Amino acid sequence: MRRTTLPLIVGLAVAGCTPAPVPVAPPTVTMPAHTTVATARLPVSVPEAPMPLAEAVARAKDNVGKWEGAPKYEPAKLEAFLEHTFPERKEMGRILAALVKSCTDAKGREAEPCKVVQEGSSDEAKLVVPMIEIVGEAAPIGAGATDEIRVLVQLSQRGLSRADTAIERILERRFAATKPVCTAPSATEVADASASLDDFLVIEGRGSARKPTQAERDDLAYFYAAIAKNGPAVGSSEVVAGNKLPADHPDLDARTKMREEMDAALLDGDIARHAKAAKGYLTSLGYPGALRSGEERDQRWGGAAFSFVMRDLARSLEILGEHAEAEQLYRRANPGGGACGTSTHTRFDAQNEGAIRTGHQRGGCGAVVAEHLFSVWYDPRELYGTTLLTRGGFDIARLYRGALLTTGRSDKATVDKALQTSTHAAEGVARLERLGIENWAERVRAVRGFADTSRRDGVESLAALASTGSTGDRIEALSAIGSLAEDRGFDPCPKNGTRHGWGRGGNGERRVHPVMDDCNTRIDDKTVIKVVTSITTLQNDPNPDVREALAQTLGRMASPKARTTLRKLAKDKFENGTVCITKGDAPEVCGKNFPVARAAVDALEEIDEAEKNRRAWR
Repeated sequence: MRRTTLPLIVGLAVAGCTPAPVPVAPPTVTMPAHTTVATARLPVSVPEAPMPLAEAVARAKDNVGKWEGAPKYEPAKLEAFLEHTFPERKEMGRILAALVKSCTDAKGREAEPCKVVQEGSSDEAKLVVPMIEIVGEAAPIGAGATDEIRVLVQLSQRGLSRADTAIERILERRFAATKPVCTAPSATEVADASASLDDFLVIEGRGSARKPTQAERDDLAYFYAAIAKNGPAVGSSEVVAGNKLPADHPDLDARTKMREEMDAALLDGDIARHAKAAKGYLTSLGYPGALRSGEERDQRWGGAAFSFVMRDLARSLEILGEHAEAEQLYRRANPGGGACGTSTHTRFDAQNEGAIRTGHQRGGCGAVVAEHLFSVWYDPRELYGTTLLTRGGFDIARLYRGALLTTGRSDKATVDKALQTSTHAAEGVARLERLGIENWAERVRAVRGFADTSRRDGVESLAALASTGSTGDRIEALSAIGSLAEDRGFDPCPKNGTRHGWGRGGNGERRVHPVMDDCNTRIDDKTVIKVVTSITTLQNDPNPDVREALAQTLGRMASPKARTTLRKLAKDKFENGTVCITKGDAPEVCGKNFPVARAAVDALEEIDEAEKNRRAWR
């Protein structure tokens, strides 16, 4: 998890820092009271003497040379490489500790020895980052706050972000060593879930409500049975307004001292001491109950300080093996909330991963099914997405189909208004009051999840949602279609067997793998034209965000049939501030921002490029 140190950060530019919305939490599921999981105690032993620097440098050079040949991006091969190449794993932490001793002995992140390490400005310092990577992958995972984790925490608090990544890898390796197992819901559990859906109403995109069909109810029951034991949503902050405290209030001085204590503990690599100080800080704001947000004077670009404290405390408790409380904190911390939202998705993914690791170890897979369905962007070891669910016999496509039936539930007012249109309004409203808005589709990113699992078989259903869904669902469905049906015009069935793979993303979206780059998976021309014809009706949508999303999707599909619609959208008059654009090596050009028109022009260029590629092989 990326971390930001506690002192208030000032002087940052806010350009481009629009806070990203955090998913609204479905009804809170009560979790067990805080329990302290007994941390395995290592045998008491006399600490080894520090390794001499000259020896550490020599051994580090040897290890780093070997590490250069590691299959770092092939997890299946990496473990065998490590076993063969680094038989004395327990020494890795000692080597790293000796390399950075002059920095960790200094009591401040700005100390000159630490600047040398951060900048890699000496032969020894250049070995630090690759040794951090080796420690993260090869050092013994141990239990509790091991020596390896302690030195990594010290480096992290001194500004070496690679140390954070290494800590996460050790925690991830500990989790993987538990051999997590998931089990699909039984027929009895599905039947019980179905019995609880008598009062459930499907919200139609244009603001009406209806009973689900029998087939829909079956999918809903399967989904609800799967998430029956799930914990609260990640980002489901429990806060109350509270009152702003006067500048001379003693609590403010006390919190300043606790911030200093947290910082000092991490500089020393003392995890238990940090956890104690962090709990004290949060307790002063009302923890474990709702936090009094108005009393928090430390507000940052990335949100309130207490959310950063929650994330840091969650990691410390996870290190110490206190998984139940760590899981709650990963779920409760707000990943956004500040003036700058550029890192919100990164923090959300990191919290989601932490909730999965600790949730599995606290309550098993059933506690985190929704978090697995959320499916973080980067999951090379297949621990955080749907792979564990698939291995456990879950029908992933059916789960997303069930979740899709909870679209249109963005807020209580919208749901309540739609329910009033039904002859079953009374029971629907009673369920709303009892269980909340049940916006599981947003929580598990069901639209893009459905696209990625249903593949070409689901594209027409996505087109229907794009045409009839709520504004947010129309945009999400269009985006999913663009990711799924992106076609750059290259030969999908080359005679030499070499295909052009492509795909975009990384901006916080759930990954959807394209199907058009392979003749075995691509959507046939007739269906592509049908989908294009269906979604082009949105060219007259009153919402400019929908029209912009339409233009982008048509560009990614690159169907010549979309040209007429795109030429019309290229004249769209919707204006939204100013924008500066750079294309290729051309100088930056700034002017009025017409986002729909600009997206349409770009889309027409994408179609021209795809047609050029098609002519090259047809």
